Amino acid sequence: MTEFRRWCDAVTDQVRFRPDRRAIAAELTAHYHDHVQALERVGYDRKLAPRRALAAKAAPEEVGRALDHLHTP
Repeated sequence: MTEFRRWCDAVTDQVRFRPDRRAIAAELTAHYHDHVQALERVGYDRKLAPRRALAAKAAPEEVGRALDHLHTP
């Protein structure tokens, strides 16, 4: 399991409304990949860009709690 996947799982674990978890994970993944690609475009090494993109993310619990407030039935 990648570091990003662990981060993403930790985020979605905070969301109590389970039906939204898959969509949240998909959106987080898309944002992550966009960030990695943007870093590569400005010259980051392909091996370093994913780590840098993940390092720029907030703590998963913090992100998850915020998303939990937005995704309630």
